[in-house]
Amino acid sequence: MGETIYEPTLTGSGKGVPEGWLAVPDALVAWPNKGAADGWANYSGTDTDANEEINTARFVYTDTGLKASIGGGDFSLLMPTLKDSAGNEVDNYVYTVKATFPTGAKGQFGLITGTRGSDVTYKGGTFHCYYAPNETNSWYYYHYSAAGRSGTKVADTAANALPAPVFGEEFTISIYHCDGMNYLLVNGEYVHTYADADYYNGAKLSGIGLYFCNSTVVFNEITVKKVSPKTQLTGDITLSEPAIVLDAETNKANGLSFIAKVNKSADFYAGKVSGNYDVANEDVKFGMLVIAEDALPANGVVLADTANVTDIPADKVVLEDSNTLAYSAPFTGIADADREKVYVARPYAKVKEGDSYTYYYSKTEILRSYVGAANIYYTDCESTAARALLDEAFAGCDSYVGANAKTMTFALFADLHYYKNTYITSVAKLEKILARANAEKVDFVIQAGDYCNNFRKSPEIIDTYINNKYDLPVYGVMGNHDCENGSDMMNFVTERLNNREVVWGTANGKRGDGSIAYFHFDTEEGYRIVCCDTNYYYNTAKKVWEHYPDWYSGPSVKTYSQANSLGDTQRQWLEKVLMDAADKDMPCIVVTHASMSGNRNTGSDANLVREIFNKVNAKNLGTVLMVINGHHHTNHTEYVDGILYFDMNTSNGAYVPDGSAKTPNYPGNATFEYVEYDSNGKPTGTKNKRINDLQSIGKNEMYYFEDSLSAIVHVSSNGRIIIEGDQTDWYLGVAPANPGDGEEPLVNSGVFSVGMH
Repeated sequence: MGETIYEPTLTGSGKGVPEGWLAVPDALVAWPNKGAADGWANYSGTDTDANEEINTARFVYTDTGLKASIGGGDFSLLMPTLKDSAGNEVDNYVYTVKATFPTGAKGQFGLITGTRGSDVTYKGGTFHCYYAPNETNSWYYYHYSAAGRSGTKVADTAANALPAPVFGEEFTISIYHCDGMNYLLVNGEYVHTYADADYYNGAKLSGIGLYFCNSTVVFNEITVKKVSPKTQLTGDITLSEPAIVLDAETNKANGLSFIAKVNKSADFYAGKVSGNYDVANEDVKFGMLVIAEDALPANGVVLADTANVTDIPADKVVLEDSNTLAYSAPFTGIADADREKVYVARPYAKVKEGDSYTYYYSKTEILRSYVGAANIYYTDCESTAARALLDEAFAGCDSYVGANAKTMTFALFADLHYYKNTYITSVAKLEKILARANAEKVDFVIQAGDYCNNFRKSPEIIDTYINNKYDLPVYGVMGNHDCENGSDMMNFVTERLNNREVVWGTANGKRGDGSIAYFHFDTEEGYRIVCCDTNYYYNTAKKVWEHYPDWYSGPSVKTYSQANSLGDTQRQWLEKVLMDAADKDMPCIVVTHASMSGNRNTGSDANLVREIFNKVNAKNLGTVLMVINGHHHTNHTEYVDGILYFDMNTSNGAYVPDGSAKTPNYPGNATFEYVEYDSNGKPTGTKNKRINDLQSIGKNEMYYFEDSLSAIVHVSSNGRIIIEGDQTDWYLGVAPANPGDGEEPLVNSGVFSVGMH
């Protein structure tokens, strides 16, 4: 435990919160409930009336501590950015609160940790709620993101139930915030572990705060102490797929060799390591931690002192280029009975600092089994002899695929947003996507929604896709913008999503009246593509799930909740279709419009959808390989429960409202090529049209791409997914000043390993 970096005075007389909690240079923001639709309205502590209300009505100093009386809903405060005595921001700390519930107190309060200190929001933060003695609720933890907060209710089990408070008795809550992980203790007893939402995306998270809801509580002590752990996470150590080790004497497969790379210019390495970089250097030691997946600790964190972990020193370190070291760590002697056991590997570098070593771990881990690595190696290698050795070593192993791997290639795009007089998107941009798909000899093309904002009046864009000149099989899911501009649009759109037969989610699998827009199809390569419709909401008045009748923002009625969902009926269909694929050993790709990952601005029933994925993969590992979505106009990939989630970037441009003034983003003389069409979709003329002559959203809130973006995706049932991305420029060089995460004219390329570990 290091120095105390924050300890406000809580006893005395008078009213108000401790200095620095509101509108002073180091403070962040207060969020009282101001009656917004979601219960949270952001206003800065610089609001004089707000400060007066906070100081006079809610916080009173007493002989025992600071009494907070919060009524009328939710209320939260962020404290000053955490800094040590040298003025450095502190990321790792122990945040402790000693408090008392006065007799008869109700409600809840909680500790907020891991907020993004540079923003005036709780983005990235987590808070844990603690209820008064007479409340019957379980405790919660919540995450904050750019879209707001999302919560998880934790069951009262012996493993994670909070000790019950007693009126008038002091209790202590401590959160150890170390390397992006929150470890919650109550009265010294461990309760729960949870990771910061944005930590593994490189966010700088350090802020703390307090949350209240209709509660009265006395704070006796608040302290924050710096923690200087001997472990650090770094993005400067990365992990590659393991290689198969061949025994030198028998020339037979004998285990796995995990490969890692180290950036020599990283802070932890540069200036601290002298001499050669080989395994004999005492300044730095490289290695790999390996543990069976079924032996992972409850918090899922793999460190050098984790029980049952195998610490494998690097057997060879080489200089890959002037700035990159590569090393390997062999994990050999795997018994035949353990060939299908999944192992978790995490590389590290331990650097000598004084008389001890500080561990620096990669932020990423890899899950792979011996047979899973063999499957991938078989596909990658071109040596007939090596493949024969693998066939011999893994003969009789149920999960060994070898030459029987199922491969498939498809093209993908999303959010084209074709809409005459609103966006600059053109038929020519779609034609470039199709030309690329044809040149890559894809098996099919799929678009992930928001293809066209006016289907009835845009025959040119519909015909270009459905009746494409290459006769490519094409498919599409329905986005939240696709049913705009007309009543009874759904059946019209549904009929124009695909140009090949599919099995619709109706009772007989036929399209019928078009009121069902979800479907699946099976490919010749042995895959099942499952296309969902995330345009359902729950009608709270009728107590039924309904489909958006019109307009992108959802239903026209006001009695709705849980937008961007699949709904009960579609989820039942999804589970049935995926379970059938598991029975038939068919790997699946799921396509939605809104994300189901749980870590983005996701669908309201995303957690229930992921439960289905996990249930299916528990039955047959590798059934659900990949989940694709559009909607968020971002470039993003992530793993969730061993499944690759791919946010396909918009093909059109980023929707970035840079302010409330709604002034045009482009200069007045900025133009684009505008093609006019007749009612049959035939071109009648071309002219240069000013962007500022478009409708408001198209000129005030859009930053367009020079060319359309698409991706080529190669999938193999051995667990290897290769994404060939795309890149362009901002149209006319005009870019947003404050783009969000992944808002860029880019689709990253990458090699990903999923499914059959």
